[in-house]
Amino acid sequence: MTVDLAATFSPPTVPLRDWLREQFASTVGTDANGTEMVYVGGLPEAAHATDGTPRGAAVALYTAGGTAGGTALDRPFVRFNVWAESAATAEAAAYALRALLDHTLPGTALGLSAAPSTVRLIGADTPAPIWAPDPDTATPRFVVTSTITVQAVAV
Repeated sequence: MTVDLAATFSPPTVPLRDWLREQFASTVGTDANGTEMVYVGGLPEAAHATDGTPRGAAVALYTAGGTAGGTALDRPFVRFNVWAESAATAEAAAYALRALLDHTLPGTALGLSAAPSTVRLIGADTPAPIWAPDPDTATPRFVVTSTITVQAVAV
């Protein structure tokens, strides 16, 4: 593995989402289409049961910051909204997400294991999750924030 010092970073949201769908599959539910419920942005309709509650634990991630490219490391801020049908389930999923981010080996490729991206997770600084029920629906939700460090590598 060689570091690409002239790499231009694309947003890590899709590789991070795909990696979490594999790594976090036993924690989240599956939506009406059979997809593990980790999304970029909000939750789609397929993530909700007919009564409007999540079909299990679900995660929506958003990224902000980071550099515009041309550097070996990028440090974007990531917010994860973790919803579930109960506060206890949402809390357990939020703490499991925190543990996964903070204990992943440096250099782990983001993306699907069958087709990893050129972005490697070097580390994460993830404080404790915050209880924040959805203000519109009162659905149990915890917010996990993390500053991740990623690195582009040449393939």
